[in-house]
Amino acid sequence: MGDPIKEIGNQEDQRHIAKAIESLPEYFRNHIAIVSYPSYRILYLNPAAKRMLGLEAEEALIDTAWNTFLPTESRVEIEMAFCNLMPGGDWRGEICIQPFQGETFPAMALVNVSNFDDTEEKILTIICRDLTASKAAEEERKQIELQLNLARKMETVGRLTASIAHEFNTPMQCLLYDLEFMQSSTEQMATTLYSFWGKELPDKEKTSDENASVNTIQALEELVEDTRETFEQSRQNVENVTKIVAALKTFALSDKKGKTAGDINSMVEAIILICRQDWIQKIDLKTDLQTDLPQVDCHIDQINQVILNLLVNAIRSVVKRSEEDSDAEAMIQIRTRSTDSHVVIEIADTGVGIADDQHELIFQASFSSRKNGLGAGQGLALCRTIVEGNHYGKLSFSSELGEGATFRVDLPTN
Repeated sequence: MGDPIKEIGNQEDQRHIAKAIESLPEYFRNHIAIVSYPSYRILYLNPAAKRMLGLEAEEALIDTAWNTFLPTESRVEIEMAFCNLMPGGDWRGEICIQPFQGETFPAMALVNVSNFDDTEEKILTIICRDLTASKAAEEERKQIELQLNLARKMETVGRLTASIAHEFNTPMQCLLYDLEFMQSSTEQMATTLYSFWGKELPDKEKTSDENASVNTIQALEELVEDTRETFEQSRQNVENVTKIVAALKTFALSDKKGKTAGDINSMVEAIILICRQDWIQKIDLKTDLQTDLPQVDCHIDQINQVILNLLVNAIRSVVKRSEEDSDAEAMIQIRTRSTDSHVVIEIADTGVGIADDQHELIFQASFSSRKNGLGAGQGLALCRTIVEGNHYGKLSFSSELGEGATFRVDLPTN
């Protein structure tokens, strides 16, 4: 059987038909094929279909069956669908196309069936649309939705944390005041006792009973010193708890009223305390926070989320590097500073770093850092949306594989 276009009408008709097919809108002409059935011999391919299948040369069409571009596991299913089609009928569904070169990709197919020249052989007109981009967009949409769900969960946790912090803070403050009072009272008691015993101190040449008094004074001194140390340790522990409570309250702040003036340094310090258990015994964490840093008009809970994600990424990266090389430096440095128009947050680590070929991927919602063995990726798509979409700032980074990474957040002050 020859080219069906060449066998329909006169040359003028042929030109009109070919022109009509080639002028179809892009949505419809992504892939147009006319094939005979059941041999699947290709009778016609439009240029877009040739490119899609990797058949640029005309001679490549000779003795080429269209179903060879279907993955082996899909051919039986497609054959069952096509064999029941009657002339005038059509079928639509999602298929996979496997070109001569390149990876298999999904496509939406519309197949129309007709007879030709009163023969038993059927003619299939197949129109396909590449679904790769739409599939990727759908996957990205799902990932973004997942991130938003996570953000909503964080908001719920934040509300609970704020309530717990309030309930926790009051008794801890009372306990702190009690410890300070007891510490002061102990000092007064020690002063009084020393004054009393001092008046009765025997000479070194006195009797053994008098030497027993000296031993009693020494025991008292040791007891007072131990008590001092205990009170000081208790006071420091309570202060640490109150700082953590304050950090939780800062992290749990809601932005229901919109953007408010945020103290970036306080937010950084709060996040460091919240993550303390993850780094305190593993990583040397240093800070260089500008003391006169201007406040930033922002959604505080969103910026907290950005700082938390970047710090968690840095911690994981450094820990992974330490697991691979126990002699590697384990350090994270957090720095804040201001420029003429922005407040800058930089989080630098000595972790595993990011390979060059992954630099364009890490901000994609569908990208998995753990699957690719990187030390970045925790919520980076969400971080970019928050910084650049919600705050008109910029999120950037520099990194080399094996040399750590530095992430930088620029937030406008105006």
